[in-house]
Amino acid sequence: MTTPSARPSRAPARTPQDHARRANLADAAAGTSGLPDAPLPHPGTLTPEQQRGAACVWCAAPLRPGVTDIDLGPRRWRPSDGAEVAWFPRTCPNCYYLQGGQ
Repeated sequence: MTTPSARPSRAPARTPQDHARRANLADAAAGTSGLPDAPLPHPGTLTPEQQRGAACVWCAAPLRPGVTDIDLGPRRWRPSDGAEVAWFPRTCPNCYYLQGGQ
């Protein structure tokens, strides 16, 4: 007859990436960006990678969407030519927390 162990095994400590993934999933479920009041850089000053969400909007670090990023929600921008353009800001976990993310 086997006896159950006295203590259940402990889960491994969570990393900043784990927290970021959980925040990203919670934000997606709630339909929020996670940083509603954070001022984002002007899209005209960003690289194409930053505009499409492949790099952090603040530090330009490369991201793996859904793995090492936090989605800040799709945005609209009207450049000087008048056409409305969609952009998709994302941030790395470090910048997210530096900008006041929870």
